[in-house]
Amino acid sequence: KTTYSNQIKILTKLTIFGNIITKYFKYMSTEGENMNKLKVLIADDNKVISESIKKIIDKKDEIEIVAIANDGEEEYEFIKEFEPDFLFSDIQMPKMTGIEVLEKLENEKYKKMPQIVFVTGEYIDIINDSEIIKYVYDFINKPFSPEKILNAIENYICENKNN
Repeated sequence: KTTYSNQIKILTKLTIFGNIITKYFKYMSTEGENMNKLKVLIADDNKVISESIKKIIDKKDEIEIVAIANDGEEEYEFIKEFEPDFLFSDIQMPKMTGIEVLEKLENEKYKKMPQIVFVTGEYIDIINDSEIIKYVYDFINKPFSPEKILNAIENYICENKNN
């Protein structure tokens, strides 16, 4: 025989269980959204440049900017920490160049190497002779237009939509 107090206990337990289930499904739906997003890292010692790139691509729903690195050492650490899919990187930066960062990762046999767009004031021929050339998606010269940044990221997204 169920008493009124037992009914209250059962309803309380069901409510708590319902709240747990609701939180779980909310969490899973958020995780699903983030899993489909392209994780992007921006690396440039010039904060105006990195903030400009961030502002240009931040409006895209399918992109998650995971971090902004201000030098090569930060870029290296953030690549390992956040495992970005895509990287906008300057070449000439303090502590390590963008090339040195990628060569270090290549030498370590790093498995989650991002595709790179070098945003730079200069094109360095040494990249063509390097093992990292296979990770270079594009080069964008400084100063750049927002369209060039958007084109690079949108082309990459379109090419990799089915992967």
